[in-house]
Amino acid sequence: FSEIDIEKYIYTLVTQLLSIYSSNNLDISLDVQVQIKSFNFDKSIYCGLIINELVLNSLKYAFKANQNNQIKILVLNTNSGKTKLIVSDNGVGFPEDFCLEDSESIGLKVVSLLVESQLEGTVRLDKGDGAKFEIVF
Repeated sequence: FSEIDIEKYIYTLVTQLLSIYSSNNLDISLDVQVQIKSFNFDKSIYCGLIINELVLNSLKYAFKANQNNQIKILVLNTNSGKTKLIVSDNGVGFPEDFCLEDSESIGLKVVSLLVESQLEGTVRLDKGDGAKFEIVF
């Protein structure tokens, strides 16, 4: 248990969330791309909690029926030797005036706290098409 296969872990976690929380009238495709083979146990747990919260937000708020709904999760190596975790959807997105730092959402506060205190990283929200959270640690 010192190292966790991160691709398998993410795929299993998200497919279970999709089967539990997506309604029958929503067609949601999942795209998981991982460049990193494994994480240590602690990093895997924190990433899993973050992904769980962000995917649940997508399932609850982002999608409409009869659309080509997609959740994408990427785990990439950066040129500076850090890891970038991207969780995105092509749903309705956030209002233009939404500020992640001022959000009253407990879930998004937990995400920010885990990224900053446990992964010693940063989180950024891109409010373009849908929602895109970029986490670098």
